[in-house]
Amino acid sequence: MHTSGLSAEVTASSSADLAEIEQIVKDRMEQHTTTAAAAAAAAASSSSSSITTPTIFPAEKMSGESRLKNDDVECEEALHKREYVMRELVETERDYVRDLSLVVEGYMTVMRDPEAAGCDIPMPDDLRSGKDKMIFGNIELIYEWHRDVFLAAVERCLTRPHELGKLFKKYERKLLMYVVYCQNKPVSEYLVSDHNDYFEEMRQFLGHKLQLSDILIKPVQRIMKYQLLLRDMFKYTERAKLADEMEALRQAMHVMQVVPKAANDMMDVGRLQGFDGKITAQGKLLLHGMLTCAEGPSCNPNRVPPHRDLHVFLFEQSIILSEEMRKKAQFSSPVYVYKAHIQVHNRL
Repeated sequence: MHTSGLSAEVTASSSADLAEIEQIVKDRMEQHTTTAAAAAAAAASSSSSSITTPTIFPAEKMSGESRLKNDDVECEEALHKREYVMRELVETERDYVRDLSLVVEGYMTVMRDPEAAGCDIPMPDDLRSGKDKMIFGNIELIYEWHRDVFLAAVERCLTRPHELGKLFKKYERKLLMYVVYCQNKPVSEYLVSDHNDYFEEMRQFLGHKLQLSDILIKPVQRIMKYQLLLRDMFKYTERAKLADEMEALRQAMHVMQVVPKAANDMMDVGRLQGFDGKITAQGKLLLHGMLTCAEGPSCNPNRVPPHRDLHVFLFEQSIILSEEMRKKAQFSSPVYVYKAHIQVHNRL
């Protein structure tokens, strides 16, 4: 009986110890699991707070912003270059007026009244009959207009460049003075060359560096310069995307294409020699150039009449045929020797 009771006590005691151990182990495992989970959560929280999520920009947005930036840079560059062209126009206009003053306030003033100017250089006799006026043409009118009107108008465009195109259109008719000047230019060139010694003495008396012929060519060069400067102004205005200014500049360019062409044509007319009629009575020059002409009808119908190339001037009132004679000097302009003319009034 005693042995049996002891065995039961030991068994009960062992069972109690095992249950206690299991409970301890279970508690420890739960505690470890809770601690690990908390540590993992803390680590995850710390990690997420230290990582910055990158902002993703669409490729299209970046490309658009880049294009806008490039356009702004190009517009700024175009405006800067346009300003440079505008300054060049003003500065060269001032130089041009100063050059013209050398003729009007220099040569012309002294030749009109040598005594008042203290000049004792005798004028050649054949220049006293009015040929002196043929040397200068209408350069005095050109000078006074540029000095009193056009220079100031161009200078205002430095701060108001949008007015430049309208300016040339406004004075389109006034600029036709250059056509008259160029028509007289061949006669002027001949007279200056024929009296080279006299004008060289005058140059030294006046203290000029340039010869008279070099100054008298300035108006011809100036009308060509306007054309080039306006072309640059139009180009940079277009690049700057100033669409509202482009039409006026386009019209100005047209004006400065028409005027130089008309002036150049009339210089060729001025080189026509031997025509007894009055050129100004022939009306507007419509066309001129080389034309292959038959010299006359042949008595033999089977024989082709001889042909020759003639320079033809087609006016509103007549057709003038001339022979082009090239001078020996390499860069000299040709002379046109009159051969015949045909009245075309009421035939066209």
